[in-house]
Amino acid sequence: MKNLSFFLLLCLPVLAFGQRKIAATTVLNQMNNGETVKYENVQITGNIDLTRLRNTQNKHGEEIIDDHGVRKIFYDKPRFVSTVTQPVTFINCIFSGDFIAFSQSNPDTIYEADFAETVRFERCIFEKKATFRHSWFKKDAAFTNCRFKTGVNFRHSIFTNLSSFKETVFTGEIDFRHTDFYKKGNFENAKFETPADFRHTTFSKGADFTQASFLAEAGFRHTEFQPEVIFKDVNFKTGSDFSHAHLDGEPISFNAGLGKSEDNIRQRKKTKEEESGTEEAEEGEIETEETEE
Repeated sequence: MKNLSFFLLLCLPVLAFGQRKIAATTVLNQMNNGETVKYENVQITGNIDLTRLRNTQNKHGEEIIDDHGVRKIFYDKPRFVSTVTQPVTFINCIFSGDFIAFSQSNPDTIYEADFAETVRFERCIFEKKATFRHSWFKKDAAFTNCRFKTGVNFRHSIFTNLSSFKETVFTGEIDFRHTDFYKKGNFENAKFETPADFRHTTFSKGADFTQASFLAEAGFRHTEFQPEVIFKDVNFKTGSDFSHAHLDGEPISFNAGLGKSEDNIRQRKKTKEEESGTEEAEEGEIETEETEE
């Protein structure tokens, strides 16, 4: 009897999803009209495309200066930016279509979406791909206990305030390259089922990967951690790459190996031979990365 009760309890969220469906156009209309966007226990059908909101502005030739006065991107080509101006909350929801906050109509023209207020996704499932590339999250952003089933892209995104991906499951493309976290990034108990790419990412106020599981390659090349990073009880199933990563400005190595690791970060100075031996290859890779736009 106890087992049956537990099974029914697990099924409740699924049953709730089946009771109510909301069209993506309804959500977009609310955003365009400045209305409150808050949903719980619903399924959103169709693609949510935030790159074509009514307040879209042409930022051609403008540079992005974040709240810390740092010049982030200069894109001397057509660039259109939409802004979600109100807080966004989705709890226990399913997104059956693509979630689009970045797109390209051609190789030279890009469309982005920024978030001016808090963003909260809790216990949500993204059935299709979610793209937040170049998005600027100006307030707190939470993607907690969610599941990205077909990939998620946060490349070149900016998180000005707190961000959380606690207990979230990632499958498909996992791209956090060149992302800036100005407050602590929380990835506690996150599960990465496919290769996770954090190359050239900056954590300015620390990061917490306690009990995270990397079931495929964990890529942290050239990642900057300040002033600390926690990899306690992390499971690296197939290995990790922390080459040229830095902790508080100092080169670090991470004794990950395979299996679980606990508090196994150590700092060390690299020799000139180590630094110069791979410098040319790394410079070539950086150039390739930057021309992907």
